Amino acid sequence: MRNDRGNKIRKKFFSKNNIEDRGQKVLVYFGADSQEYFQQAFPAFCSLLLQEKNILDNYIILIQQHPRVKYTNQDCAQPIFQLLRSKVYVSNLPSLEVLAFADALLY
Repeated sequence: MRNDRGNKIRKKFFSKNNIEDRGQKVLVYFGADSQEYFQQAFPAFCSLLLQEKNILDNYIILIQQHPRVKYTNQDCAQPIFQLLRSKVYVSNLPSLEVLAFADALLY
């Protein structure tokens, strides 16, 4: 169960991104910074999202980039991610804030 701090951060995130809060679950994908991640793991994750449309329709997907990757945007610049761009959000929040309102984490 989310605490007051988590609820406040969630409300702020939803407001900033013009998301109507209907009680959707927030799934956070924590990224990495390695060639295996960029070439295999992240494209596989994006491919899964593209195949399973109900995930995108029923959940808020938030990408929490690795701190070093935020500067290069190497994961979110990939062509497969561009197919998801309108349905998936890239976090600009610190990891601890994201953890406060996430319902589930993926890594």
